[in-house]
Amino acid sequence: AASIAPANPVLLDVGANKGYVAATFLALFSNRGVDAQRWHKSLVQYARPNGTVRYGYLDRDACGACQDCRSRPPQGHSRSGGSVHLLEMLPSTRAILRHVISELSLGDIVSVYDSAASNETKIVPAPDALWLNYGGTEYASLQTSGAARRQRRSDPKRTLALTTVDDLMASRGLTTLYQVVVDTEGWDALVLEGMASALQHKRIEFVQFEHNVKKEYWRPLHREHRSLSTVVARLYTMGYTCFILARHFIAPISAEW
Repeated sequence: AASIAPANPVLLDVGANKGYVAATFLALFSNRGVDAQRWHKSLVQYARPNGTVRYGYLDRDACGACQDCRSRPPQGHSRSGGSVHLLEMLPSTRAILRHVISELSLGDIVSVYDSAASNETKIVPAPDALWLNYGGTEYASLQTSGAARRQRRSDPKRTLALTTVDDLMASRGLTTLYQVVVDTEGWDALVLEGMASALQHKRIEFVQFEHNVKKEYWRPLHREHRSLSTVVARLYTMGYTCFILARHFIAPISAEW
């Protein structure tokens, strides 16, 4: 049976990047006149103030790798009550998100947190790469691979907060989440581990995460490798059926599939 959205659906976007997931969610579950195209317009205005380029990456690819800005707005509706929580570790990208939220007068229903998600809550040294002004880049992560560790330097004076989804929900008084979207460039399995309690108690309706065998913990040769089959099996024991969402189709992959 199709799930019916609650009166006040809540989205948690982990690795929010440019915020198009939030824009699409609010287009469906609010009546603020927000959609991906309007979000894109505000984002570009921030990236190119007075004809200059504030963040070069946005100047090249403000629409997102998947051309998210071209998502069609839904038909007119009277739904309201949707709210959004955004986790984004890049300071330059958080500045972009906060500008768009202010510009579109969404501060009462959209929150941005200066943190990244994982399977534990703690403070870690922030890699230098996190402080570069590549606002909106979709390929940044904490990068734990051997090559990445050799290439980066960490400044102990600059730190990054890690949180689990379970701890975030508790600290923010979020009893349920309608949708959780995770896009953390290879850390997705760890983020899922950090929401185990919420999943076991069915406090999350839908979860979407990215799988890429070339990225971090998904890599077969990673010293702490997480396999997709193991993650899918664990989610199934918690009552969640998983599907592969591709560009032109969706297919079940849990249990007998």
